[in-house]
Amino acid sequence: MEETQRIPLPNLEGYNCFACGSANPIGLHMHFFLEGDKVVSDLVLGQNLAGWENLVHGGIISTLMDEIVGWTVITLKRKFFVTRSLNIRYLRPIPVGSKVRVQGKFRSESENGRATIDALLLGPDGRKSATGKAEVAFLSEKRIKEIPESHQKDMHWLFEQLEAAFNKSALAE
Repeated sequence: MEETQRIPLPNLEGYNCFACGSANPIGLHMHFFLEGDKVVSDLVLGQNLAGWENLVHGGIISTLMDEIVGWTVITLKRKFFVTRSLNIRYLRPIPVGSKVRVQGKFRSESENGRATIDALLLGPDGRKSATGKAEVAFLSEKRIKEIPESHQKDMHWLFEQLEAAFNKSALAE
């Protein structure tokens, strides 16, 4: 079986995002990779993320799913977007302290500027713990102009870094 290349994705430093921000002292500090046609993140979910007993809180699981959807769109489409809906099916509980993998895969894009993304959370045993399906809407130029200019610049920088990472990866093959 052929092994899939793992391409590290750049991160925006200094952001306070709970899921991926480097500046959030209590955040998840997620890092992302491209593996084939999937965007993935591997992380350990600590005791501070507990809900009932020693299980990871369902809200944390939904946060992981929402973040992987976002990074899937950013990585594979390099477009500004908003999440319109995210439907999650919880399959198995995750014990705190577990290493998990969350992955996103682009499913489809419609002519009306929307797309569907699949999300998957694999537990410490590699089995499906949650699945998700999201619908996102790409922003029009008019809506993008409503985003603060500094954020627009940061996202364009990220899009450029992603392009450079993919070009570097293609040259290495």
